[in-house]
Amino acid sequence: MIAILVITGYGIQINAQGLFDVAGNNIDNSGNQKVEINGYGRGSLYIGEKNGRAELSSGYLETALRLKFLPDHSVALFSEARLRSGYEYGSSLFKPSLRELYADIDIGKLDLRIGHQIIAWGRADGINPTDNITPRNYFVRSPEPDDIRLGNYLFRGRYQVNENTRLEGIWVPFSRQSIYRFDLFEMPDYVRFRSGSNTVWESSGNLGLKLEFLFHGVDGSVSWFSGFDPQPGIGIDHLGIGMTDRLTIDLAAKAFRQNMIGTDFATVAGNFGIRGEAGLRIPEADYQDEIFTPATDIRYTLGIDRSIGNFNIMIQYFGQWVPSFKKMTEVILFQQSGGIPLPEPLSYSHIPVIIGEQIKGFNRIIFGQTHRASHTIALRPSVDLMFNTLKIDLFAMYNISTEELTILPRITYSVTDYWSISLGGQFLDGPDNSLNDMAGPLFNGGFLEVRRSF
Repeated sequence: MIAILVITGYGIQINAQGLFDVAGNNIDNSGNQKVEINGYGRGSLYIGEKNGRAELSSGYLETALRLKFLPDHSVALFSEARLRSGYEYGSSLFKPSLRELYADIDIGKLDLRIGHQIIAWGRADGINPTDNITPRNYFVRSPEPDDIRLGNYLFRGRYQVNENTRLEGIWVPFSRQSIYRFDLFEMPDYVRFRSGSNTVWESSGNLGLKLEFLFHGVDGSVSWFSGFDPQPGIGIDHLGIGMTDRLTIDLAAKAFRQNMIGTDFATVAGNFGIRGEAGLRIPEADYQDEIFTPATDIRYTLGIDRSIGNFNIMIQYFGQWVPSFKKMTEVILFQQSGGIPLPEPLSYSHIPVIIGEQIKGFNRIIFGQTHRASHTIALRPSVDLMFNTLKIDLFAMYNISTEELTILPRITYSVTDYWSISLGGQFLDGPDNSLNDMAGPLFNGGFLEVRRSF
């Protein structure tokens, strides 16, 4: 899933936050009412390949309107609405959406934020083990990193204990899942993915606490989150076994609860920036009992970046360790040819067990738990040219354990202060039945975007 997250979000974004996160903590102290309006309009084309021929995989027009209203020195209101229309994944598209709508309230040392908002935890560059608050749409087509994130209704409070310490608490009454589109993958006729609501109601909600330390030269935090992971697993919604050996499997995204204990830091060593993060994920149910639940694991990342004039380079390592790892069943359920190995003599009671083991294996692919220890390296060089009007960057990531490769080049030219053109590509490759192998035909290709900001 890391590769899909990266390709839909286009690479690494440093310490992503809500669109107005900085502004929301700097309310105009003059007491005067203030309204700010901005946004953008853009047109995007994505070209893919099918049967050896180029085809239009996505083409849309999108506009976004952002409003910031400060009625007095202690209250600020923010909203962003978007409208996207065009063609995407083989069907027409007309989608209005409310990305964020929330209020910031300043009460001395206490800042409150209430409403539909995007919250991102973690200081690492893009791959954040502790970022478990708000969901993502892994299948949105956009060159912008922030567009992968979805808003969630939640309450957040930040209390400034002293100049070096800040306590943050979050309550999420409605748990919203990340969006899967595995129905777009090539599957056998007997396998179907059902789409439904991605909101899960839980009376006790989801709770998170984070204690931040802000010192000269180094920032860090320790955090705890208890609730539904925004990234669900895949479960069996319906299993049909006919008397004539007709097999039908309906799959759907299933949410699971977990406890996450995490830590992160960011510092500078000479001319190098260093960021790190680690998280211990402990699902409340055992993955042997709930096939859509991952095993307990530890995920960790370390990145180093360096700027030399207009040139910047980032190198990052991401690792994952599964203490209770057991060798997994080979996943062949989704192959177009061949069948599922069935024991002989066969009884109908064997089939649900065999299918369940196949789905467990598929979930281990999704959660990156196909190896006891997995290792991924990422590289992103970029350069600004022509008085910072032309930017060229490349993101490359290779999973050493699964042999999956992701390459994302992009060139962006700012024609004026308001107009820009982006041209890029995306390439995923991996062994049979890897996530890159399944997602590659859907995402591989190039894109062109023209954007007008206001």
